[in-house]
Amino acid sequence: MPADLSRRQIRQMTQASIGVVEHIRRWTAQGDTSLSGLNRDAPGGFPGPFVEWQHYPAGKQNLPASGFRFYYHAHDQAERIAGEHGHFHLFAPLPDRKIRDQIADFAHIIGISIDYHGLPMRLFTTNRWVTNEAMQPADMLAVSLKHLDFTGAEPADLAQWLRFLVRSFQPHITALLAARDDKLVQLARRRQRSAVLEDRRIAILSQCRIDLSLHIDALQRLK
Repeated sequence: MPADLSRRQIRQMTQASIGVVEHIRRWTAQGDTSLSGLNRDAPGGFPGPFVEWQHYPAGKQNLPASGFRFYYHAHDQAERIAGEHGHFHLFAPLPDRKIRDQIADFAHIIGISIDYHGLPMRLFTTNRWVTNEAMQPADMLAVSLKHLDFTGAEPADLAQWLRFLVRSFQPHITALLAARDDKLVQLARRRQRSAVLEDRRIAILSQCRIDLSLHIDALQRLK
């Protein structure tokens, strides 16, 4: 937990955490998890069929008029961290038309690993090639985080849950983005930055494990 949080930040993070937990409780009461809505034909999550590398929800993640978007997928079992079912990738729209035209119309904000119970277990940032994004500086993405809006995305309850989750861990995400940029600076001392961004050997640039229960306990102690 970051040590320099203001009272306002603690209050906002606590309120967001309540939203995260309420969604989980509602899904649990229905016999579902956070992943259930991604595959409506398979209540309770992904007993089958679930295709590795396929994006979920198929064809629906780009609906929000805001330009913010997300998708969920899973790598091969051998490439996942222990206990991970898959992960979400969250993206922000780009304000600069020239960048949108030349590279992509989105920038990667954060990856969120999900365990087999549908709970968040890790936050991470990625190298440019991983999502073929138009990578943006951490400070710009920190501003975008404040305006995160998945209105219109489906499943709506999942979109809202992700928004609460990001707000609850916003300082952690901001710190990871800064650490990502620092890592890129370090790696670019030995060779061209453009080569680093396309290096398939470098996928994750910063990460941290998270535990929702411990996170909420820590927020309660700070109140």
